[in-house]
Amino acid sequence: MTDSSVTLPDSWFSETEQLFLSRAEEFRSADPFPYVVIDSFLPPEIAIACSRAFPTPGSEQWIHYAHLNSSKWGMTDLEQMPDELRSVTVALNSPRFTSALSTLSGVPDVEADPELSGGGLHVTRNGGFLNVHSDFVSHPSHRSWRRQLNLLLYLTEDWQEQWGGQLELWDVEMKRAVHEVVPAFNRCVIFRTSETSYHGVPNPLQTPESVQRNSLALYYFSNEHSKVKMRPTNYRPRPVDGRRGALLKVDNAALSLYSRLRVSLGINDQSMGKLLGKFRRPK
Repeated sequence: MTDSSVTLPDSWFSETEQLFLSRAEEFRSADPFPYVVIDSFLPPEIAIACSRAFPTPGSEQWIHYAHLNSSKWGMTDLEQMPDELRSVTVALNSPRFTSALSTLSGVPDVEADPELSGGGLHVTRNGGFLNVHSDFVSHPSHRSWRRQLNLLLYLTEDWQEQWGGQLELWDVEMKRAVHEVVPAFNRCVIFRTSETSYHGVPNPLQTPESVQRNSLALYYFSNEHSKVKMRPTNYRPRPVDGRRGALLKVDNAALSLYSRLRVSLGINDQSMGKLLGKFRRPK
């Protein structure tokens, strides 16, 4: 049962629908790929409630994404989330909100992912990172679904810019980061997902040990009505990565194997950390 105190009001949906309509052209024409940054996304009292309810990784419900290209935690089990975060997740996966996303993006009939595959609650701690990549586009369970949109909502109060954690958006040739988004509290980033929407948090965080970078990650799909070719997350080296960039091929090969096993054998996300943990980022 969800806490009624964190239920998003009808007025918020109405305001969001108007906001998405007014910013649709900005979204679609953005460089290096379609995206928009929205501050004060949730009503302040709801954002604060979600922030203060955000759990700390440690239980078996958490997935540790720890390998050469990533060091972060995730929780995809909606039923294990605190009421506040579950309520907001359900609202952002509702037909009314996905319809508004279609207005913003121009993607017709956007569908939410009830399984939160790869999404849900994300936590990055001191030293954590996520190398620049383009995301998987096929859904492991719904083979005719194509991933179209990412929504990232940052939920750490009083985030300090010197801690790092900026979301970098890179050009298609992987020559430069065109834009950097500071994960300020209650800031939302929505962007199109494609084979060339390169993004990441490649510089290890420098936070106090008591601080974690909290975010809610939701992914949205369209039904293509035919099987979508499976393509896993594709990590790409930056110019500054030098020879270390060659090691990305090893991790990408492991990810490709994992993706195929997940579909054919039903391996879940908890197994990902065990498989990919064999490939660690060099010191």
